[in-house]
Amino acid sequence: MKMAEWTGREKIVLDEINDWAEKLKTAGKEGDGRKQKLDALFAHFPDEALENIHEKIDAVLFQICSFADENLPYGHEIEKILAAGRLFDSSVATIPDMRKLTIDQAGFIAARQQAKYRRFSLFEGALSGTGKAVFAAADPFFLLAVNLRAVQLTGAAYGFETKTPGELVAALKMVLMAAAPDMVKYALWEELMDELEARETGFYVGNDKLFHRYLWPGAIGHAGKLAFLALLRPKKRGENSWAGMAIGALTNYYFSKRVCEIAEKYYQYRFLTEKSGR
Repeated sequence: MKMAEWTGREKIVLDEINDWAEKLKTAGKEGDGRKQKLDALFAHFPDEALENIHEKIDAVLFQICSFADENLPYGHEIEKILAAGRLFDSSVATIPDMRKLTIDQAGFIAARQQAKYRRFSLFEGALSGTGKAVFAAADPFFLLAVNLRAVQLTGAAYGFETKTPGELVAALKMVLMAAAPDMVKYALWEELMDELEARETGFYVGNDKLFHRYLWPGAIGHAGKLAFLALLRPKKRGENSWAGMAIGALTNYYFSKRVCEIAEKYYQYRFLTEKSGR
């Protein structure tokens, strides 16, 4: 297949991706001190015990992934993505055909999907902010499932099948990258890039490990958020805490925004490298 050269606009997008990654790298360097403190803290825990805990968490993450795959809309959403693609190119019939579009056309379609799933996150966050136990308990699971689907549909808009095992793992890693502290985001981005390159060269073995020590601060922070929202719950039955609902909605919304930003950069990069064969 003949490879195409990047257009001027595509070169600008690539520069934007590189600038974004450079900001992650700078944040990582600035967070070296905090990273060392966290490493020192975890040095007090047996590696084997931590590994066992992380494996159990990974198993739960994969179960949530399976639930999302089976229960959240996908086929209908794909049809809508393809229909939108045909507005720009009437020959679009499959997900890979979406790569016939310009990067801005694909991005426009992806943005519509992302906006929808950010609204889902905002709505669930507002429900968790009521302080009711059932909504609070469902929040982390719903948040993971919804954002996983947002990543998958972003990938589909850029022309990539995202329901294969390897693609699902990559999507989960993007969601978890959004939950990680800034000091390690660049390292996680580099891991995604390395795995992508290995897949393209045929040397990808597969790294299905998801949860790691640097995700603990985010997990504890999320639990703390839910506990705080429970404290804001009104004493009178039937009343809602508007402050709690606002906090829950905004924190979930901005988390989804970070997830979508990572997915956007990842699939834009793949769109460009697929086009040029680089």
